[in-house]
Amino acid sequence: MNRIAAVKAGIGSLEGDRQVLEHLRKAGADLSKATEVNFYLYFKDRQAADSAAAHAGAGPLVAIVRRGADDSSWLCFVSGRMVPNEGAIHSHAVRLLELARVHGGEYDGWEAAIAK
Repeated sequence: MNRIAAVKAGIGSLEGDRQVLEHLRKAGADLSKATEVNFYLYFKDRQAADSAAAHAGAGPLVAIVRRGADDSSWLCFVSGRMVPNEGAIHSHAVRLLELARVHGGEYDGWEAAIAK
């Protein structure tokens, strides 16, 4: 399944979220349909990632912790099915950005599958 992800310049901003939604729309996504949306939070240690994961799940989202792709960090992977509208996406993004900050990590944006 194709995915569109946030670009570094706009991660966590309303404008960045709008840009990703526009990219999804241009790629043929039907933004009125529920699709898989993934959010990424990275931490230096497992304890911080676990602590963030305990608070990350909300609504349709569930959090799991695993090693980061580079094997030097821990990923708090937050995922769920939802209609990717601006309000819902940005609300989760702002909440997860703050959660990452509070636990000493980094919010690295979101991506969504292209539902047609």
